[in-house]
Amino acid sequence: MNQDLGKIVRGVKNLTSVPVAALTNGSLLLMDEVREDLLEADVVLPSLDAATPRVFEYINRPFASLGLNQIISGLVQFRKEFRRQLWLEIVFCRGINDGSEEVEALRKAIERIEPDRIQLNTPVRPPAEEYAYPLVFDQLEKIRRTFGDKAEIISEVAGPLGCGDDSDKDAQIFELIRRRPCTAEDISRALEMNLNEVMKHLSRLAEKGAIHHRMYQHHCYYEKTLMT
Repeated sequence: MNQDLGKIVRGVKNLTSVPVAALTNGSLLLMDEVREDLLEADVVLPSLDAATPRVFEYINRPFASLGLNQIISGLVQFRKEFRRQLWLEIVFCRGINDGSEEVEALRKAIERIEPDRIQLNTPVRPPAEEYAYPLVFDQLEKIRRTFGDKAEIISEVAGPLGCGDDSDKDAQIFELIRRRPCTAEDISRALEMNLNEVMKHLSRLAEKGAIHHRMYQHHCYYEKTLMT
């Protein structure tokens, strides 16, 4: 939605040789100027979580003027113009968009869009809505086989979360949690800290009221408090 999107992409590419990736919900790709602004990106990663209007409205809760058909049409048109990597992400929620009818509709939409990759995801951290339950691996794997060789499961890939200055572990841990909910194990891996040391810092942050914890799918996640 930034009117200077094209300038931003070109500016970043002038500063570095690191590939530029653009994440988008794809809702404005029907607009010529938006597609043109993204043409110089190295990778564009749109999301498409539904391919039938009823499920689309339920899972994405779009703005009233946004229609599913126009979003898919925009993705199809962008694919025709964009010669670099197009990776399509689909987030599956149990009992919402994982039924056979919806998966088949998504498969047909994917055939029209022709992405280079199809990345299958599912909620693995506490979501905004409690009813957004994740799929288990076997369910995702069945869908992956339906979509073919371009599909991959990314939801369980655990990579470094990043860290800052080693001089202040409390600040580093809080920064991770501020970005997204984390388990103690996530923090231990990201900061290469002993798990017992992580728990000590988490206890101190909780005592200060900076963070709190909640259980999700049998895992304890730490989140920042609303006041911090």
